[in-house]
Amino acid sequence: MIRFITISFIFLCSFLFSQESFQKNQNQDLSYIVIENHEYQKVIEILSSKEVEISSNPKVGYYLGICYFKTKNYELAEEYFEKAYKNGYITSNLLYNLGVTKYKLKKYKETIEILEKTKTNKLVYDKSLYLMIAANLKLRDKKSAINLYKELKETYPYSINLLKAQDLLEKYGIDHKKYDKKNFAGYIYGSYGYDTNINYAVEEYYNLIGLKDYSYFTYFSILFFDETYSISLGSMLKNYITHTEYNFKNFFSSFKINLIPSYDVSLTFFGNYYIEEEPLQKSYGSKLRSKFYIDELVLEPSLGYSFEDYFNFNYQVLNGPLQDYSLSSKLGVLQANVGYKIKSAESNDYSYNTLYYGAKLEKRFKTVLISFGRNMTDKKYNSRNDKITSIFANFAIKITNQAELNINYT
Repeated sequence: MIRFITISFIFLCSFLFSQESFQKNQNQDLSYIVIENHEYQKVIEILSSKEVEISSNPKVGYYLGICYFKTKNYELAEEYFEKAYKNGYITSNLLYNLGVTKYKLKKYKETIEILEKTKTNKLVYDKSLYLMIAANLKLRDKKSAINLYKELKETYPYSINLLKAQDLLEKYGIDHKKYDKKNFAGYIYGSYGYDTNINYAVEEYYNLIGLKDYSYFTYFSILFFDETYSISLGSMLKNYITHTEYNFKNFFSSFKINLIPSYDVSLTFFGNYYIEEEPLQKSYGSKLRSKFYIDELVLEPSLGYSFEDYFNFNYQVLNGPLQDYSLSSKLGVLQANVGYKIKSAESNDYSYNTLYYGAKLEKRFKTVLISFGRNMTDKKYNSRNDKITSIFANFAIKITNQAELNINYT
């Protein structure tokens, strides 16, 4: 405390007795008070009590802006940052701090306008790019956000703000990987896990089979896209170590149209071809999706309609349409979903209604992603009720910009 009073006294004396001395010493004394001691409220009292003329000493306005920002008085922070700016104190740090303040005040268009002016300072601009991406997503301008992400990736390939931007894009349902190369992307994923329940078996489709086994699968897909549509083709191969009779191959395709890009409304048509020991099933359908943003909360409702067609005569009693209504949400590290399915099979014995819901916690620590959660399914037939609960976990580490190691438990 004595140290702070001494420094404050020196600062006040320099102001009262010599304006020139104030100009020379304010950088050293005031920045020390603000940055080292974090006595923001006391600095506000010191500067405000002397009615300092910001027009002749605009940096005082900058320091007041910092202090008000640190005390979460964003309106006054904005006011003093702008006073300093209008009176000739123009630096990249001031512009960035003013941009952050306007973002806090939800003035997203002004945030972008201010932060664009920091482009000349390479030490600040990667932070500005990240915040401009966030502001454009708040304004539902995905196209501008993606263009800024491309600039961030090209200019600052090793910046921590690039990883933060990727997390942010994922939060808004944007697959940043497909923008590494324009209009085409390819994916190959491998995973190894432990299944605590295998609830599908060819020879006993209608029964819940409680088996435990290690499994691994390989996922491959290619994607063609532009701003309006995307086409995906791919396959997933899954193999069990012990219970090899449950191995399968799934080939899929989809065609997605962005109906109303500004409101994240899209329509997807899809098809699947499922093979076990022999071709077993094909399915096809469509899904309508949208997204809503309420501050940090992201809501994604969807409506789907599909049709299952079994090749084997013994399973054709299962053929019929499936309706799927779902709502997923994300707030910070918490993700949750709930849905309801209605299957109308050829045989009423195999028609069902299903309520499903789940939640998971997911957090990225620089290059490491950790998530774990639980899913629950309540499937009701005419003659029985199947309830399944599963716990899952995932650990992923980013090895390079193009490679990632995943470890899953299901």
